[in-house]
Amino acid sequence: MARTKPNPAELIEALEEDRARITGKQADAGRALATARAQLADTGETSIRARRYVSELAAAEGRTGELAAVLAKAEADAHTAIRANEPKVEALESAARNIAAKIDTIRDEHIEFYARQAHELSVQAVEAQDRAREALTACHEAWKAADGAWGRVRSSRRRLGWPDVPSSPTSDLGSLASGFERAVQVPPWPGGRRPARVEQLAPAWHPVDWPSRFEVIS
Repeated sequence: MARTKPNPAELIEALEEDRARITGKQADAGRALATARAQLADTGETSIRARRYVSELAAAEGRTGELAAVLAKAEADAHTAIRANEPKVEALESAARNIAAKIDTIRDEHIEFYARQAHELSVQAVEAQDRAREALTACHEAWKAADGAWGRVRSSRRRLGWPDVPSSPTSDLGSLASGFERAVQVPPWPGGRRPARVEQLAPAWHPVDWPSRFEVIS
């Protein structure tokens, strides 16, 4: 049985895993390089210079300081780390850029796949928008119902001459609903123009302008 050819998303997922692995190695090498450079810098308490100063001060005051051999080894190790990690960081950066270029190439070669994917995600966004509208409307109605019920309790207490109860908090769900409608007024397709049929997506993967209008969806 012939093996199913992986889709571009699967190819990119594998490349992203490689890039993450390379980026992790690059970060490790970068930290080692930064540490070595800091040790050889003229500032900082952990620098070789600062440690030599403390050692010399201790000797001048008749105290035991850090051994010169230890400091010499630390300096040599720092130089070794720089020589080892500088080219490693550069190589790993290049490898990560190469993978990024491969990912871009795959996306460009499979633009139709991603255009269809974008269309499906736009359809899902509109469906989610409809669900959100229904939920927001239901919430607004429930809030008004609760406020009205407490209003009736409050009125009865007043007629009975009982102590009043605090007023209920006001709700701005009406404004929220209006703002929601304004925010989703234009559908999430290029230029806010939704194709009536999937076949009308073709301009997305051809070197032509996106249509100024599509057949109206009934």
